[in-house]
Amino acid sequence: MKTALPALAFFLIHAAAAAAEKPAANELSLPPAKDVRITFYPAESEFNGGASPRLRTSNIKLNAGEAIIMDFDRAAIAAFLDKNKDKRVAAKLVMVSRGLHHGSTAKIEAAALDTASDWNEGDKTQTKASKGEATFVAAQFETKAWTTADGKEVPNLRDLFFDSASDTIKTLLNGPTLTVKAADTEKPVALELDATFVEHLARSANCRGLIVFNRDRNMLADFYSREQDNNGPKLVLSVNDSEPVKISEKK
Repeated sequence: MKTALPALAFFLIHAAAAAAEKPAANELSLPPAKDVRITFYPAESEFNGGASPRLRTSNIKLNAGEAIIMDFDRAAIAAFLDKNKDKRVAAKLVMVSRGLHHGSTAKIEAAALDTASDWNEGDKTQTKASKGEATFVAAQFETKAWTTADGKEVPNLRDLFFDSASDTIKTLLNGPTLTVKAADTEKPVALELDATFVEHLARSANCRGLIVFNRDRNMLADFYSREQDNNGPKLVLSVNDSEPVKISEKK
């Protein structure tokens, strides 16, 4: 028995460690399958930022605006929702802030990337795109224009999702917003995603990800991209077992 105790202790310690490393059954955490920094600035409108270490949002009302597009394993999201269809599912987009410029706070928003155009991440770090890479003016540079969900071509990404004249979002807009502060630099921040938005992301045939942006002042808000290992964005879905409500519940 005396020789069995150390072996038993060893087994229990390693079993506990393995359990700690295993993802919780009631949570799904997904890195982006692809993410791209998109600049609206005319001289950079043909740039690709698929390998940029820095993602940025900058007032989309301006010619120098910037936005982030990203996509996730939407089949995995749908499977998680189906598995937990009788429970309340919370969802959030977690990003690590790299800091703000020209102000102390930025209000970050998300809209659905509803388009009939498949888009490619590309491998540039804010330089001229190669054929087929995502840019402001094309889902696939020199190959495929940005199009609406029903296939109508638009001049650029902004015209796909934003009406400048009325300052309104044309595609599905997520309800909650995220206020990022200067003090959040190098810290994770989380944008809550509402139930309708998550369902749309998972199941809408022409949703090809989401667009992250801001509309305030000259504010630039930077975040780490998926190239930055553990600091990259994550989509996190979790279940609250104490509240049996469907995510698609209508208010």
